[in-house]
Amino acid sequence: MDNNELAISGAIMGTAQIAAGFYQSAKANELAREAERRKIQNETLLTQLENSRQDIINPYENIAVATQAAEMQVQETDKALANTLDTLAATGMGAGGATALAQMAMKSKQQVSASIEQQLVQNEKLKAQGEQFAFQVKEQREQQKLDRTAGLIDRDLAQEMQYRGDAMAAVTGGFSGATQTMTSVLGAME
Repeated sequence: MDNNELAISGAIMGTAQIAAGFYQSAKANELAREAERRKIQNETLLTQLENSRQDIINPYENIAVATQAAEMQVQETDKALANTLDTLAATGMGAGGATALAQMAMKSKQQVSASIEQQLVQNEKLKAQGEQFAFQVKEQREQQKLDRTAGLIDRDLAQEMQYRGDAMAAVTGGFSGATQTMTSVLGAME
């Protein structure tokens, strides 16, 4: 092979190596764009999933106090008091019996009131527990969402950066190969 043939052959090989580097660079850039599209799709999917979640509610928020039983107990106490007063009046008992009866009625009503108060206190405790539970679940969901989103974005960003680096390496490799080929050709021509 003469020097002209060597030079042409070297130029063709060098050009081919550069072209191959640009082709590999284009493929790597396409993969980077695809990774970026996946990242955007993952973010959109995540948003849709979060928007479709059911609200976390406090089941004890509007818990009622059972007053009907207490009201019935008060009515029964009032009836018993009235019947006892009628009996006292019919038998001629004095005011002392009526006073004792009124005190018993008052004590019974105080017990009813205490029962309602206990229910109210218990309901407030349950409401507070429900609020704490709902808060903890919301916080846990938020932390999971942050972790998941950050993980997806980090992964897609790392892939994109890798592909962009691959693209640069492909171009650099093409030029490096072409340079080595030309150096070899020039060395052979001497």
